[in-house]
Amino acid sequence: MAPIYQIVSSLLLGFALCFLTISICLNHWRGGNLFTYDIPHQKGTALTCAALLTTGVLLWAAAFIIGLVRFCSTEELIGQRGLGLAYLLCLYLGTLIVIIGVLIYTGQLGGDWSYMLSVVAWTSSLVVSLLAVIMCRCGAVRY
Repeated sequence: MAPIYQIVSSLLLGFALCFLTISICLNHWRGGNLFTYDIPHQKGTALTCAALLTTGVLLWAAAFIIGLVRFCSTEELIGQRGLGLAYLLCLYLGTLIVIIGVLIYTGQLGGDWSYMLSVVAWTSSLVVSLLAVIMCRCGAVRY
């Protein structure tokens, strides 16, 4: 059985991957779809954001697949440094690229800083709540 932190991290990454993919495909951005942005003088910025978010999705997908391989594999594959390094590299680089894309969109096109900060706040609190459940050592000791 895989450790609980591996299960939860794979689950969270899968949710993030699905939500980001859906958000890229939706037409509910300020100028419509990011790939076919309706405001002509902001089309280049929208395409840049779309490219950054799509690159983030691809890197997260690679990290998710590596995580599943590590999750379902034998012990000698789990401990290999190259696989762990590739997982962390894809995960962190994808996260950095997605953050840059969201910040560019919010700063240049959207301007909804309060909404973005509230989403970051509840996402952070969700992660902290899940980590608290995982790391909790609630055990009564009787003497």
